[in-house]
Amino acid sequence: MPEVLRVAAEPLSENALSWWAADSVDDPFQLLGACLEFGEAAKLGAARMHEYETRLPIHMDGSCNGLQHYAALGRDVEGGTKVNLTPSERPQDVYIAVAERVAAAVARD
Repeated sequence: MPEVLRVAAEPLSENALSWWAADSVDDPFQLLGACLEFGEAAKLGAARMHEYETRLPIHMDGSCNGLQHYAALGRDVEGGTKVNLTPSERPQDVYIAVAERVAAAVARD
C-alpha cells in the first residue's frame, strides 16, 4: 500500500515512476489511474473511504453481446430476456435455452 499512496502523492517522482511504469507492469496507465483514485479515496480516511465514488471506468461483460445487440435492434423481448436485457429474478443463459429447444426437437424425432 505504501507504493500506491506514493504514486498517488507524486506520480512523476523517480521512485513512483519506477514502480507504476516498470516494464513488468501490463498496463501502466491503468495502474496509475487506480493509484490516483485510491489516493483520493484515502484522503477521506479509513472510516469514510467507502463513500468515495470512483471515476474509473468499470468493465462489465455482457451476456452474449452480439445476441444482445440483435435482440435490442429487433426489439425481441423473448430474445432480450434470454440474454439479460430485461429485469429477471435470476440471470438467464441463452445457451441453456437453445440446448433445451434442441433436446426437445431431438426427442420429437
